[in-house]
Amino acid sequence: MKKKLLLLSKALRALRPRLLWVKITFGLLPLSIAAAVLGPWLLMTFVDTCLMAGHWEKMPALVAAMLGVWALSYAVDGSCAYIYQAVGQTGIYFLRSDLYRHVLRLPRVFFDHHPVGAILTRLTTDTDSIGESLSVGMVGVLTDVLKITALLLFLFHIAGSLTLVLLAVLVPSFFLIRWVQIKLRAIYLSARAALAESTGFLQECLKGVKTLQLYTAEARAAERYAQKNHRYYNAQRLANFAEVSVASGVEGLTNFALVLILWAGAKGIAAGSVTVGVLIAFMNSVDRAFAPIRDFAGHLTVLQKSFAALEHMDQTYAVPSEPRHGQADPGDAFRELSFENVRFRYRKQGPDVLDGISFTLRKGQRIAIVGPTGSGKSTIIRLLGKMYEGYEGSIRLNGAELAQVAPPRVRRRIAIMTQDAHLFEETVAFNIGLDRHGIGADDIVSAAHYVYADSFIGRLPGQYDFHVAENGKNLSSGQGQLLCFARAVAGAGEFVILDEATSAVDSVTEQCLEKAVEHVLRDKTVIAIAHRLSTIRNADLILVLDQGRIVERGTHEELVRLGGLYAKLAKDLEQAARQGPPVP
Repeated sequence: MKKKLLLLSKALRALRPRLLWVKITFGLLPLSIAAAVLGPWLLMTFVDTCLMAGHWEKMPALVAAMLGVWALSYAVDGSCAYIYQAVGQTGIYFLRSDLYRHVLRLPRVFFDHHPVGAILTRLTTDTDSIGESLSVGMVGVLTDVLKITALLLFLFHIAGSLTLVLLAVLVPSFFLIRWVQIKLRAIYLSARAALAESTGFLQECLKGVKTLQLYTAEARAAERYAQKNHRYYNAQRLANFAEVSVASGVEGLTNFALVLILWAGAKGIAAGSVTVGVLIAFMNSVDRAFAPIRDFAGHLTVLQKSFAALEHMDQTYAVPSEPRHGQADPGDAFRELSFENVRFRYRKQGPDVLDGISFTLRKGQRIAIVGPTGSGKSTIIRLLGKMYEGYEGSIRLNGAELAQVAPPRVRRRIAIMTQDAHLFEETVAFNIGLDRHGIGADDIVSAAHYVYADSFIGRLPGQYDFHVAENGKNLSSGQGQLLCFARAVAGAGEFVILDEATSAVDSVTEQCLEKAVEHVLRDKTVIAIAHRLSTIRNADLILVLDQGRIVERGTHEELVRLGGLYAKLAKDLEQAARQGPPVP
């Protein structure tokens, strides 16, 4: 129960922007409750006074009063329903925006273990369920409880014996709903988990549909998705069966209560303890009493869905976001970077990916890192970009320990060009600047010119306003790499980390990329994971990695004379350079 209240408090925060509307809703509740009680009372009075006693002169006033009460009921309930929906939409907006901001600040390791489709489910389906509970569930349950209580008190006042008969049916209905509520929560939790899993798999398959088609793996992918989707189908089918069972059960109990009250009321009329008006008022109120029960069941169903969604969202909120502030300040200008016996592993029980890495980079220097695949080259860049934490040893930026520097502060001072050339479905200008603070149109143009990307941007329709398709489908791979290169340079300071990615590009783009790299190497302090012999030769220091260790270090000439691993890698790169770039 304590956890439910905690989760509920998180959802209620979404009501703050519409707090006035919520107050109006609660202000209208007494009118809604009064109308629910006045209707049966006026009907009872009309039957006993006009029909049975023959006071026809009172009929116009009673009819007008009944019409007025019904009009008031429709107006109040309609207004409340509209406000509920508006509040729910506000809640969806607030929760979705807040969760999205939190997800954007989560550490990189979170995205390594959670598929995009599952995260998307949290941001869409789960927030919709919570918004529904804000618009109907919570206030609806309160309204139902108050209406039932007020109606029962009125009925007990006019005929206690008949009210006891009604309670004899209402109480089992409550326990039936409570039992189904417990079952529904487990079912909805299972359904949410199955939906997230199937959505995640679907997103991955749609993203890689070309690969599936290329290797004729569509049938197996469809089978696997069907299995995951069937799990969600089964869970949802059970939930639907439980919901229908509640609705049918309450309907059956309503009819049973009508028969019992009709029988008990007829005996009361014969004994003179009950009037015809009272019996008719009871007959009219049975449906009114069970309608909130039916609504109550529906509202509880909505709440159970929202609790299941809240638990899943709470799991995401429980993951701490990257710190926005740190204890150490490396300053604005780059002076020195040092690694001292750095060790790192991606999993606690996994092998060391970096094993005792030590080197120093000073302003104006260029370090090239080479080595076979899996030797730990990219891991060094990921640690410098604060994509991963938990290293052992010491990494100091301008004397400040990197673990104590906030990620935004590091990333504003270090420009990182990675092999992941992701492009957004936006303009060329957006793909370079990403709407970052402090980067204006002039900075975007300057960055494109710096990496020679303007050589093709000028030929695009609309130039910097040209709209890039999904993943840059309307650009060549080399053009996409140049845009990402310009993105890394835009607004960058002195220090650049370069993970060269120049495979499968045309000869013209290859030349632009080479000139861009040369430009960076000439003007900046650089750490480069080098794939070109020209980049390696121009480096002040070359680090050769193998199985997470620096096995060789020195200049190009020194390492070639050594005749070790580097000499072999350099020979392979030289042969590849003679063959020239691949033909697209």
